[in-house]
Amino acid sequence: MEIDENGVLRLKGRIKAAKDVSFTLNRPAVLSGDSSIAKLIMKHYHERFNHGNHNTVMNEIRQKYYITSLRSKLRKIAHECQWCRINRSLPKMPSAEGDLPPERLRHHQPPFTCTGVDYFGPMSVTIGRRHEKRYGALFTCLTTRAVHIELAESLSSDSMILALRRFIARRGTRE
Repeated sequence: MEIDENGVLRLKGRIKAAKDVSFTLNRPAVLSGDSSIAKLIMKHYHERFNHGNHNTVMNEIRQKYYITSLRSKLRKIAHECQWCRINRSLPKMPSAEGDLPPERLRHHQPPFTCTGVDYFGPMSVTIGRRHEKRYGALFTCLTTRAVHIELAESLSSDSMILALRRFIARRGTRE
């Protein structure tokens, strides 16, 4: 560090040979992070770069100034900034979710009164000595989340109807 002709404490840079570098970039002024002028500079850069993240603002400040404990001071400025508090805050309440359908809310009803179906697979099933592809039909009760699994021969509608008939034979109809 050295003091220039104006009495400003400056860091000694190692890039004296660079021709297109400004004097302030080569020899940035050293400021205490607690000084009022440093706080004004940090606040100015924080607002000038649209309340950007700390690294962006730090990079721009260090082009001209070396401020001690810069990162923690920038965090404090962003924490006290009203714009940042409003626009970076998280909502206190979760976002509004849609209402459940009436089928999901039928209490005091036997399981599988309202049912959803989904397929999964394929699975390899051994029949005798040969292996065939089969699919699982997953029937779920929309109220109690109970599960019933049937084996379906294929993804065709005929195979679905047969799986549905087996499901009804086991569980019965409710209406």
